[in-house]
Amino acid sequence: MERGPEVQEYSAGDSVRIRLQVEHEFEFSTLEAVFEHENFDPTIEGRGEETHAITLVGRNTEQLVRIDGVPPTITSFVMVEGSLTAEKVVGEYRCGSIMAHYKGGRQIPFDLGRSPEMRFRVVEEPVGSPKVTSVEFV
Repeated sequence: MERGPEVQEYSAGDSVRIRLQVEHEFEFSTLEAVFEHENFDPTIEGRGEETHAITLVGRNTEQLVRIDGVPPTITSFVMVEGSLTAEKVVGEYRCGSIMAHYKGGRQIPFDLGRSPEMRFRVVEEPVGSPKVTSVEFV
């Protein structure tokens, strides 16, 4: 049986950094990539997006190639990143949407239909069990 690629694991306090190669027609100012927990259901009370989704933000910093055609295509590398906080639910997160933000407030969603799968796992940080090292009755 063939194994798929390893899923990157992070725990609370870690920074998640993902380098994306993207094709676009116009210069955007930022990207927001939203990763949703595999069991996220917004209709269930008490399971808010703040604990079941992770948003990574990136800036268009490295333009690789510009192809002058109709429409013109630009290929860029974008580093999206964010930090994990302790309230994030342990489990696997998959990219559900990416939004490009343009100067002037325009927002255009990415077409993820044929994009490579983007996912990572949040795990509990390994912590040793506390121990009693001395006892004194007074």
